[in-house]
Amino acid sequence: YGKEEEVPDHVRADTVECMVTCSNNAAACAARLVTAHGEDGGWEDVTWAQVHAHAHNALLLLDALERKKGGKVAAEMVRGSPGLTTEKLFGEYRAKSLLLLAR
Repeated sequence: YGKEEEVPDHVRADTVECMVTCSNNAAACAARLVTAHGEDGGWEDVTWAQVHAHAHNALLLLDALERKKGGKVAAEMVRGSPGLTTEKLFGEYRAKSLLLLAR
């Protein structure tokens, strides 16, 4: 795809969904490492700041998507992903990010 306007909505939807879930998963994995080994545990300097950065990234994506809730990308995400609902997207995914930020 050469220009942003040429990218189909289903590709944008898949990309955003992947970025949100990957950011939350990266935050969860980093949180487990920090919890198990501490910030000085030798795990390539994984810190709570990194946990918060990944969780915050997911929240930023969800906030941007929610501002365009009636838009084509959000609609395509729900339509094109089996088991994904608006409630799961803006409820469960957001809650996971917020819980990781609260740690």
